[in-house]
Amino acid sequence: MPVPHKCPYYGGITKVSWKMHGPSILQQMWAHGDYLMNAYQNSEPHDVEFYKCQMLGLAFALKLFMMPHLTTESEIAQELLRRYEAKQRGDEQYETAGLGSRVYEAPPNDNKYETRANPQAAEKAAARVQAKVQEIPERRRQQIRTFSQQMSEAETCEMFSIDADVLKAIVSG
Repeated sequence: MPVPHKCPYYGGITKVSWKMHGPSILQQMWAHGDYLMNAYQNSEPHDVEFYKCQMLGLAFALKLFMMPHLTTESEIAQELLRRYEAKQRGDEQYETAGLGSRVYEAPPNDNKYETRANPQAAEKAAARVQAKVQEIPERRRQQIRTFSQQMSEAETCEMFSIDADVLKAIVSG
């Protein structure tokens, strides 16, 4: 729907823009995650893997939007579970941290479609990963390195109950 606004490029009122109605794509992704978690919790045993795989893919996509609040697929899955449990309790006030707070700042080069990297968020996420790596004993890390050479990333992460970011940090360090 065109929305009248004052445009500096056309020198006055124009209708060359669009106003979004309804939920954002991020909100839609979380709503789909809620649907998948509900289906997973209420599924037959033979459907469990189907929903797990769909949630893993969705968690990977959500992770990209939710940094620095949620930085791994496991954290996204835990948040989906918390949202599910809140809905089961009837808690209408529960809110996911960071949802609706992502702001893109236009860079000074007038290219409004670029976004600025947030070095503090990246450093914070890297520090979290390193803290998780340090919690794992060295002998266990060596086992993870050995198995990661023989198995896929997903299999190694599942076997040792670690996130992909933690696995990458262990293998590279």
